[in-house]
Amino acid sequence: MRTVIDPEPLPSQPRLGPAALKVLLHVTFGFVFLGGLAQTLNLGWGLWFSEVFVFLGIAMLALQAHGAPPVRLERPTVQLALGGFVIGAINYVAWAVPLMALAQSLFSKELVDRFDSSVIFKNQNSIEMALIIGGVSLAAPFCEEFFFRGVLQRGLTQWVGTARGIFLTALIFSTMHFDPVGFMARLELGVLFGLLLMRTGSLWPGIFAHAANNLISTMAFMLTQRAEGEPETELQWYVPVTMVVLGSAALVALWRRIPRAEPPPLLVAQPELLFQTSTRWLMAAALSVGLLLAFDHRGVRLNLFDAVHPVSTERAKSLKSLRAQARTGALELEQYFAERRGAQALRQ
Repeated sequence: MRTVIDPEPLPSQPRLGPAALKVLLHVTFGFVFLGGLAQTLNLGWGLWFSEVFVFLGIAMLALQAHGAPPVRLERPTVQLALGGFVIGAINYVAWAVPLMALAQSLFSKELVDRFDSSVIFKNQNSIEMALIIGGVSLAAPFCEEFFFRGVLQRGLTQWVGTARGIFLTALIFSTMHFDPVGFMARLELGVLFGLLLMRTGSLWPGIFAHAANNLISTMAFMLTQRAEGEPETELQWYVPVTMVVLGSAALVALWRRIPRAEPPPLLVAQPELLFQTSTRWLMAAALSVGLLLAFDHRGVRLNLFDAVHPVSTERAKSLKSLRAQARTGALELEQYFAERRGAQALRQ
């Protein structure tokens, strides 16, 4: 499957630019409200729900609703997949790590800790950990690239030009992660994924580069977890500088080996499929929610209660064991709720 870059549309066909902005509004609303609620119910399940039903599902529905040309997918080649993955891995070392190190040195420690994305891996059971790792490494690269590069960038480049379209898409991509500390690193990633799409005419290099970045960052977190209270190790200035110089040289060498692709013809919109697609979306989403409630209704109740009754980080740690017992059924939920309410009252 392969996504393509569209040439200038024919006069009889709708421009994708305005439609892409409408799709962006739909996806943003869905991500903030549906995705936010889903991740509150259960983080691991919610990550998959946000990617599959919002970034992929709502984007497809909105394209059909506005009569816009759909995204075409073909099977990826080994060259595209491997090339994208290697570029993503090198870029992680060359730019993502140095930019994050720079941002962490500029922002306050309190802000850095508040937006530390590695917290999603903490205090999770084995099933939730597998869901989170899969969501971050598989679902996010495919679904986010489908929307941001396959839909949004495709429309913006047609509307405002290639360079501006790539940059604006990367800007929106980074902004929608709601992380000021990681903003510059994700902006650079968005530009890289956009350039890969323009160079190859396919979404697959960007998808695999995205997967490499997320997978390596996840592995790095797993391998470098510090014991509680252990001081952090700061990088000396020459380490990130060396990473940028050597990594950038490797990226330039690889980039020159990537063949350019000719854009295929514009696809024909099929708005008549909207009802059929939306019905399937609703049924699949409802089934997903039903399965979550069937297998983890106690966890959902605990997550909702914790969201409504916030406590300090120290108090949450002291309640961790009690919470685990309540989730497995070894302790009545009301006993945990009472302890949580008491901790919240002390905080206030």
